[in-house]
Amino acid sequence: MNCFLTLDELKQYQPKRDTYFVFGDPIGHSLSPQLHHSYFSLAHLDGDYLAVRVSQPELQEAIDCVKGYAKGVNLTIPLKEAVIPILDEIDETAKAIGAVNTLTFAKGKVKGYNTDFYGIELALKAKGVDLTDAHILILGNGGAAKAFLAVSKKYTSHITVAGRNMEKVAAFCKGTGSTPALLSEVTGNFDVIFNATSMGMGAQISLSPLSVSQLQHARFLFDAIYNPVCTNFLTLGKMGDIDGVNGLPMLIYQGLKAQEIWGNPVDDSYADVIDSTLKSEFTNAKKNIVLIGYMGSGKTTIGKEISRQTGMPFYDMDELLEQLLGNKISDVFEQKGEAFFREKESELAKKIAHLHGCVISTGGGIIKNKENIPFLKENGTVFFLNPPYAEIEKRLMGDSTRPLLKNPKNLKQLYEERLSLYQAAADFIILKTDAKESAGEILEIFRA
Repeated sequence: MNCFLTLDELKQYQPKRDTYFVFGDPIGHSLSPQLHHSYFSLAHLDGDYLAVRVSQPELQEAIDCVKGYAKGVNLTIPLKEAVIPILDEIDETAKAIGAVNTLTFAKGKVKGYNTDFYGIELALKAKGVDLTDAHILILGNGGAAKAFLAVSKKYTSHITVAGRNMEKVAAFCKGTGSTPALLSEVTGNFDVIFNATSMGMGAQISLSPLSVSQLQHARFLFDAIYNPVCTNFLTLGKMGDIDGVNGLPMLIYQGLKAQEIWGNPVDDSYADVIDSTLKSEFTNAKKNIVLIGYMGSGKTTIGKEISRQTGMPFYDMDELLEQLLGNKISDVFEQKGEAFFREKESELAKKIAHLHGCVISTGGGIIKNKENIPFLKENGTVFFLNPPYAEIEKRLMGDSTRPLLKNPKNLKQLYEERLSLYQAAADFIILKTDAKESAGEILEIFRA
């Protein structure tokens, strides 16, 4: 059955069994239906769980539609605070946090709870992260940030909250003992950084709330986002060898807590089983698209076009290396030599193997070290972009930013030397010159 509904479809919906919902906007990324249907199977319950796209102005109408029959409702962005004035009652934990993500409808009354608090605590415990006296940075100042703040305050007083609007962040921090800051101005050493922004999902899928330099001294990263499984925020952390976790464990633990609130039985073993099920579904369908090719072959342009069409995050390995090394590649070549750069490139290739569902543009020389290729292929399909050499030469005319182009006479010789290496590394070869046509051909192959 279709587990995703519009509000108009919700108005026409006729329940056939115990029915639960999650409301939010956006909602198409949600794994909550899979999570709760996995739970129903484990608990031997006959239930339905549906995701409905509901904006803030539509929230009252959506609740009125379902409160006569729904067994429970979860709320996600941007409804966790907006729902509070609508409630008849609010649980003490949710009241203290100032955000609600779970609703019950007993005796005709709408009551709000917050299970995110439990989800965060249990996710941290599972990763062995202790917040006692830790220095915490929370990114964002919405409903999800309130849950992270409540958990953090339980263990430490060293808390900074950062957002894009200083006035809003200051208002969020007022009376909490936390320190407000602007995202763009965040500096310092933090033990744990929580991302409670939407940067990394939906229309902002290729964004990270912080740069590599802002992340580099952190001990642990926690992203509330779980789709994509590895956001730009977590990816940049991985490239700097910083441990982290996405929002999937939090989602599972808070979802099971919601089932308890709705009066359903929960066994301690359920979380691990559901985690394995969801991860399996995710990783099986989330291979990477890896683009290799000579400089000027269009890897970045085509990669961004594929990202635009699919919503898959796009990563340029050369750009990541510049961020990690804190210097332009041309300067790295000049100051430390090509051998040093290739060593760092190979280290990054190993980390690329752990990404899922991404579009990755490699550097032109990635194939010089044959040991890099298995890492690119471990979770990826490799496409060699090979437009006619004359087209490549035309694109590179006058480009002084590439260190290997300082002697243009070597351009064709280098291309010919590398051609067989590209061909050997590729799963597929793309010969088109137009970026959109190339992207279309790659996606047709990738989806087959």
